[in-house]
Amino acid sequence: SSTACILSLCKITGTLRASNLGDSSFLLIRDKRCIYESPSQQHFWNCPYQLTIVPPGFRSSKSSKKSGTYVQDLPKDAVQSTHQLEDGDVIVLATDGFWDNVFTKETIELVDKELGDIIRDKSHHQAPSSKPSVPPFNHHPLPLQQLSQQLQSEGAQAALGENGPEEIERSPLTAEQVLARVRALSQRLTNTARHISLDPARHTPFSDSAKHLRSGGKVDDITVIVTLVRSI
Repeated sequence: SSTACILSLCKITGTLRASNLGDSSFLLIRDKRCIYESPSQQHFWNCPYQLTIVPPGFRSSKSSKKSGTYVQDLPKDAVQSTHQLEDGDVIVLATDGFWDNVFTKETIELVDKELGDIIRDKSHHQAPSSKPSVPPFNHHPLPLQQLSQQLQSEGAQAALGENGPEEIERSPLTAEQVLARVRALSQRLTNTARHISLDPARHTPFSDSAKHLRSGGKVDDITVIVTLVRSI
């Protein structure tokens, strides 16, 4: 059996269509806020909706009678949703091995730490700056020491800008550099969930949902996929 979380993104319209069955889920994050969180579907505690193929003869087997029941849900039971994406949106899709150990707020904080500067940088929409990249050349000959002092002074002013550090101009990141940052975020989210799952004293979503547990994560398989939405 398996849970399923399927996302389809149209690059032309910017529309996201989602179908989720079970306790794998996704977050749609915009401006450091959760715009949408797909609901977790549970029959009862720790028993999510799931697509199941029952082996032949299992219904009448001793193991089936001993366990008492099995779960067999259908694709039509999935929660479906549609979202209009915007530039800078981040989608975090993960299995329950992640969501059982990391709270939504913690996820948003990690996304902002890793991608916040890229999300807030709108330089990929702007035309190249018309400002000169170097100070104008001084045609008057100067003694070497004085010339060195002038270049150091002009270099410091160029780096700081007329109004302070806010005017610093940075070259926009290449597509490969942005992709590397997104992959690094996905890895960090995965590692964070694994670390928490091994901590018996940690307060987690899993311990919150369990009446018999006060703390502790859940060791489980962890898969995380991160998407950063960029308009062209």
